[in-house]
Amino acid sequence: MRYHAHDTNASLQNEWWHQVQSLLTQFDFPLKASGQYNGLDTIHIAGHHNHASTKAEEFLRRIAEIAPGPYGIMHIHDDEDPKSFNSFKKLTFKRGKIEETIDNDLSPYMPVLEDESDETRGD
Repeated sequence: MRYHAHDTNASLQNEWWHQVQSLLTQFDFPLKASGQYNGLDTIHIAGHHNHASTKAEEFLRRIAEIAPGPYGIMHIHDDEDPKSFNSFKKLTFKRGKIEETIDNDLSPYMPVLEDESDETRGD
């Protein structure tokens, strides 16, 4: 993660990284890791919530408010959403903006990733 899409001022990067670290502590993700890998400040977040949650999306929006440099992709599957229960949302995060699309590589969830229930199999 970089605070800017071009500027590489180390002091500004460190200042911004501390803001991101502080922000990360405000969110309760089941799995979160941060550190420097191959010279880049990096954050990984993951979770499998039992019910819909917008925590991860809110985290990305808060980062976008403080810097345009970070980028990444997040996938969300909500089997309780009546409109999108059979698809994965893909959030593409770049230049301080978040674009939401349906991920056609992982959707439709059934049958691409799992089979539908079948009573003849004892499901």
